[in-house]
Amino acid sequence: MTKQQVQQVLNLKGAFCRTFLRDGGDLQQDAQLVLAHLKRFCRAHVCTLQISPKTCMMDPLASAAAEGRREVWLEIQKFLYVDEQTIFRLEETINE
Repeated sequence: MTKQQVQQVLNLKGAFCRTFLRDGGDLQQDAQLVLAHLKRFCRAHVCTLQISPKTCMMDPLASAAAEGRREVWLEIQKFLYVDEQTIFRLEETINE
């Protein structure tokens, strides 16, 4: 990794932290709501294997889409380093 690439990663990490975290490292109030939503939407802690209701067999396209959502969640977590207990306590407060 070049010096420029390292700096870009550090800049991106800083942007993630400024967006989601307070100065002490705790999640901002709005960030808690957003991350709780993304945790559910991105299937953060559930299997991404999808079964077709028509064939009762694995649906590779739906599984790939679900895994793509989960990949977004993992990318956010990679930059934030929020402890797992905080993430598991996140609960979505809005009904969809």
